[in-house]
Formats: sequence, C-alpha cells, structure tokens
Amino acid sequence: MKEKIGVWIDHRKAWIVVPTGKRRENTATVQVESGIEDHTHIAKGVRTDITPGSMDKTSEDKHQRNIQEQLARYYDRVIDNMCEAKSILIFGPGQAKVELKNRIKSQRPTWKTPEIEPADRMTSQEIVERMLQHQPYKTMTAA
Repeated sequence: MKEKIGVWIDHRKAWIVVPTGKRRENTATVQVESGIEDHTHIAKGVRTDITPGSMDKTSEDKHQRNIQEQLARYYDRVIDNMCEAKSILIFGPGQAKVELKNRIKSQRPTWKTPEIEPADRMTSQEIVERMLQHQPYKTMTAA
C-alpha cells in the first residue's frame, strides 16, 4: 500500500500522482483523458418537423444520461489507474473531484475515504508540487 497519492481532476482529464522513493524525490504520474467534449446545448427548433416541447426535453434528457454514463466510465478508468493508499487527495476545479470521491466510496469501499480540496487549473509540474506538499489530515484524539 502506498503512503499517499493525489489526483487532479476535471471533466476532461485527470492526473494521478504517486510519490515514490524513500524521500519521495521521484513521482510516477499517469494522465487519463475522459474523451468527453464540452457540453453542447441542443438547440430548440432545429428539427422543423417536430413541435417544440416534450421532444426537445426528451433529447436533452437522453444527452444528459449519455454524458453521465461517459463520466462514470471515465471515473472507473481513473480508479483503475489508482492504487490503495493511506492518504488520497483529490483536487481540481468544479464537481469532478466530488463525483470521483463518491465513485471511489461506492466502487472501492475498503479504501480510505479521499480528502478533497479545490484547485484551479494547473500545469503537470504544479500538480506534482501540490501533491508533494500535501499533509494528510490527522484525527484529533482527546487528551
């Protein structure tokens, strides 16, 4: 079991960082692409032979379900590239970090619950540096 690992994630890609070596001077990084393009809104009135209304809503719902299924497969690929660790930090912009945490809790219930932190877009080097600086939360004990 690794001491700690980190994952920077958004809906497009994830960087998985695993510090290695006695002093964690080396890091192994893996990038996982989602393959999901930006959400495009289905324009109303594009299909002139269908009256606007319920059919547009059905198309939008189907599109949303498709996106959610793609995200679930993406999160599973990220988890498959991770390993169990004493400390897991998930950081990044948006909701992807929370969604990945929930997916880990449901798919790998024996793993330690990941910590999540907000972060902006970062270069790969910034992601590695952030992970190396991370100090896992310690549980408080009564004295």
